[in-house]
Amino acid sequence: MLAQKRYDMAYDELKAILALNPDDIHAQSMLAICCINLRKLEEGEAVILNALYLQPWNAYFKFLLANLFAIDNKIDKGIVAINEAIELDSYNDDYFDLKSRLHLSKNEFEQAEEAARASLEIDPENEDALNSLSKALIGQNKKLEAADVMHKALEKNPENWETHANYGYRSLELGKVKEAIEHFRNALINDPSQEFAQQGMKLAMKAKFPLYKWLLQFQLYMTKKGRSFNLAFIIGLVFLVNILQRIQDNVSGFIRYGIISIIGLLMLFVFSSWILDPIMNLVLYSNKNGRLSLSEEESNTAKFVGINLIIAALGILFYFVFQDISTINLSLMGLLGLLCASGMWEREPASSRKLPRAFYIIGSILFLTGLTSKIWGDSNLSDLFSSAGILTGVLYTWVGNSSFRRDY
Repeated sequence: MLAQKRYDMAYDELKAILALNPDDIHAQSMLAICCINLRKLEEGEAVILNALYLQPWNAYFKFLLANLFAIDNKIDKGIVAINEAIELDSYNDDYFDLKSRLHLSKNEFEQAEEAARASLEIDPENEDALNSLSKALIGQNKKLEAADVMHKALEKNPENWETHANYGYRSLELGKVKEAIEHFRNALINDPSQEFAQQGMKLAMKAKFPLYKWLLQFQLYMTKKGRSFNLAFIIGLVFLVNILQRIQDNVSGFIRYGIISIIGLLMLFVFSSWILDPIMNLVLYSNKNGRLSLSEEESNTAKFVGINLIIAALGILFYFVFQDISTINLSLMGLLGLLCASGMWEREPASSRKLPRAFYIIGSILFLTGLTSKIWGDSNLSDLFSSAGILTGVLYTWVGNSSFRRDY
């Protein structure tokens, strides 16, 4: 059953076996594998820890524990566990490959390269280690060496889905969209169930639009940097805009208009980096074939984006009809929805989706209260609630978007 990936059926059988013989180590190892694949992580951890209590010298259970931590996004714990496994058995190429992948998830590319090369010293034919090495090299901007490694991996196995997917992401980073689509197609032909390749194909389909292609190249570059770099980039951008504004106040003529244009382009770039991806989900959703490529979460994002674009358009329309600036609150509410859209459904783990939903609900209440206050004739109260709504959107760009990154 495990060989056929029928984990739910194997799980039931193994539970029955362990009910009769709780100390059956072999059954415990298979049950742990089932729990990991069925995402029963708490139970899986308990099974592994019990097995390690019986056999503390068993490196394989440390390896399983590291796998479980990797899936549960407890990367530091995973690195500790895999290092302990390597101490117990330093001649297992899979252990070093998992260590490489754990370091990759933290963007620690040099450590990932070292671990991948250690794996390949044990088994030069390890395709997973070759793919880990190529990712580590790409992360260090060693593009030619990475291409050589991926070429070798494809020579060894032209049907390896992960190698094709890695090639696809590298092509996207270089702006070669057609080449990326071809590699993602080959990856999915060889294994249609791989989410890594599915996500890449959707990105490539969106990258057919030039603006999204340029933004995606920037995002792929930023994902290779640490969170501290991303935060420093945002802070630096704020300081740059502030300096430009100060210069603008002391100059006139074409120089002033030029600075205003630069500030506008910077703001447009920042804003588009947050809203373009959910808007592209809407573009795919509006196409019959593109809709089939979207997950349920991405479809929900697309619908929500459509609703908020309508709300934003109504705000602008009402402004021109009624000549009342307070109706712009509807447009601001729609823009806040675009900011929060991806996070409300697509973030993992699911618990992290609460933050953007809370910001959107609070901001919407503030904007609507500001609008109704103006209708009731209280301009001061309207301005207060409108300003608070804008502040909510600004806070989300700092607290929400700067705290979570999409990892490709």
